[in-house]
Amino acid sequence: MTRESINNRALDAIGYLLSNGQLHTKSSIASDLGISASKLSEILGGRMKAGTEMLAGLSSEYNISSQWLLTGEGDMISSENLKPGENDLPHTDEFDYVNNDNGGKIPVVHELAFAAIDPEDPSTIEADEFYYIKEFRNADFLMKMQGDYMAPKYRSGDLIACRNVKFSNFYQWGRIYALLTCHQGLIIGRVYEHRQNTILITVKPINPDYPEWIVPLDEIARVALVVGSISMD
Repeated sequence: MTRESINNRALDAIGYLLSNGQLHTKSSIASDLGISASKLSEILGGRMKAGTEMLAGLSSEYNISSQWLLTGEGDMISSENLKPGENDLPHTDEFDYVNNDNGGKIPVVHELAFAAIDPEDPSTIEADEFYYIKEFRNADFLMKMQGDYMAPKYRSGDLIACRNVKFSNFYQWGRIYALLTCHQGLIIGRVYEHRQNTILITVKPINPDYPEWIVPLDEIARVALVVGSISMD
């Protein structure tokens, strides 16, 4: 364990956060880590090393494994804060409804509209209904849950908040994704590495009465990270 190797892993983590579409600017990362944008630029440019404040911020703000940062062992994304049947992002029952106004509001889309969304251009999202939910300020759209295979966390009729992810074979194992597949349609569940084949992933529902899905990576047309939900009970 050397400072140079720790610094390199911190840089890899930041590169992942930017390339995976979770964050769009370096300044937003600097703000969340509690450091100045200029200091982050110095670190990214190799003129400074990542300090303990930045390492702690990567772990607490972005769920980057502290063990991986320090030793390189295990997965980059920590599963320590993920409890069975839960996601580590917000759930709310309180929201304000707004109609036909997408100025900073979150659109409600149908499964078919999800298929047409361009992750590079949020303006491609078409919807007639919008919500403003401050807890989900990083969400790109809301989608209605169909079926109870994710119960009790998400029940049929609940709205799930999703954030577009630029298509990548790099997934955060154990996190909940909405995947639009070519042959199995829309699948929502926890994504895990397939134990025997690197071109496949395993998607697990929360409800134990439903079977898991085995999905080929090349059949995934759209990817969104689920960042919360609205219970419609």
